[in-house]
Amino acid sequence: MQEDIESDNEDESAQDGRLRVCFSREEKSRMRSPWYQGLIIKPFGSKVGYTYLVSKLRGMWNPKGGMDCIDLGFDFFLIKFELSEDVDYILKGGLWFIGQNFLAIRQWEPEFQASSATLSSVAVWIRLPELPIEFYEHNALLKIGRAIGPILRIDAHTANGIRGRFARLCVQVNLDKPLEKTIYLGKLKQVIQYEGIGTLCFDCGRIGHYQEGCPFVVREYSNNTQESPANKGHEEQSNGAGNSEVEKNLRSQQDDFGEWMLVTLRKPFNKGREAKWR
Repeated sequence: MQEDIESDNEDESAQDGRLRVCFSREEKSRMRSPWYQGLIIKPFGSKVGYTYLVSKLRGMWNPKGGMDCIDLGFDFFLIKFELSEDVDYILKGGLWFIGQNFLAIRQWEPEFQASSATLSSVAVWIRLPELPIEFYEHNALLKIGRAIGPILRIDAHTANGIRGRFARLCVQVNLDKPLEKTIYLGKLKQVIQYEGIGTLCFDCGRIGHYQEGCPFVVREYSNNTQESPANKGHEEQSNGAGNSEVEKNLRSQQDDFGEWMLVTLRKPFNKGREAKWR
């Protein structure tokens, strides 16, 4: 978020005749510092009212410090936290829902405008089961994580090398694309598992809907629908070999997605927040 902070020599000349106000590096840092521990969220599904949203978020997150909610318009909300540990807890918590509404969450960024913004990515925790121990080196983990998506953090147990059953990374995944199932580390094929995802389509591999209502995969006719040989031959001729190859690839892809990709997090019986995601 600091990358676009410019030097004190910012060009203040309005050569195009338009009004321009420029800010120094110190001024930008001062203006932005209260918001670095903020999260921008957007509920997907039915419209959620401000009062209802704040009430549900407080009950679900139970922040240790202060929490303020600002309505940015266009169904975007900025949640400002007093403590960084509350931000960490939410990002580590996997995917969040209010009723049936999925919450897309990302960290606050400068010059955010709700009317032109999109939330097409979400932070999730991934596991790399049985990752060979030599890949637990810090730079190697960063390289692996970045190949999957922008990496937000590495689990402390993974960073310390005290848990060898799986490596655990927090990355951003694109909601518009299928989840990655595997990654090759040289010649080694490594599977990827995802924590806390409630709605994943095993047809297209995207988050947010189930297989029964997938809008991305063209479905075959019901077995009850009978086609005449003439129509079938005409259809094959018009479609050509290209479509047959696409269908074959689709079927192959569908076989790959499955429940093996998902990790169900164990929830404790007590309501203490500290133990929720252990």
